[in-house]
Amino acid sequence: ADGSNRATHGAGDKVTPKKRGVGGPRSGQEKRQKGRLQLDSAPDTWVAGARDAVSMREAPLTHEIARESRKVSLGHGDPADRFIVARARVHGLTLATADRRLTQSGAVAVLANDG
Repeated sequence: ADGSNRATHGAGDKVTPKKRGVGGPRSGQEKRQKGRLQLDSAPDTWVAGARDAVSMREAPLTHEIARESRKVSLGHGDPADRFIVARARVHGLTLATADRRLTQSGAVAVLANDG
């Protein structure tokens, strides 16, 4: 880690969040268009490289996750956040996030970088 606010997946491409904890989650394309997410390559290329650089499995949206999402109470109405939390619960995962709405919700275990 070089101390910067950039993450790399090993192929040299970096992602830089310009703002942290602002607004709800949006698609990477929307964040990129608004200047809130900067990638050194096209999103599809970056994701493919990140997937290849680390041991990662996809967690597709299943009926079980959809049902669990209805049990998630976050205090705000963002359905994407409910699906993120539900997916973590179903798969027994800890979320790594800087989204204060998720870190302060108590709805799922989180590894947060609030600093």
